[in-house]
Amino acid sequence: LTNFADEIGRSFYGLGGILTAKEFVSVEQDASVLLKTDMSQRMVRDIMEMCYQMLSDLNSDDLIRKLGPISTKVIQVLTEKDPTNAKWHCVMGRNFGAWVTHERNGILFFSLWDLQILLFKHG
Repeated sequence: LTNFADEIGRSFYGLGGILTAKEFVSVEQDASVLLKTDMSQRMVRDIMEMCYQMLSDLNSDDLIRKLGPISTKVIQVLTEKDPTNAKWHCVMGRNFGAWVTHERNGILFFSLWDLQILLFKHG
């Protein structure tokens, strides 16, 4: 996940203000909204791009059925790339609430279209 479009000039709105798409991820305009993170820009970009690639080819009916396997795959990829051996958790859905405890540099909450994705490491 290292090839990202340089020509993107869209903006994403997050809790910390406006974030440029060039700094984060190259997905369709209005497809992604960063809601909360304390991770590095590089890690956020890689994770959001990975999720976008996994979800973009699914239609609405397939999406709901495949959220479990997709979230498992996301956890596997993050666990392999994380040198701290922390336990990653992934919640995907359209309507959910969460209150989580997470490790430093270990939370990402964003939306893709009408799907919210919460990733955090703990334990």
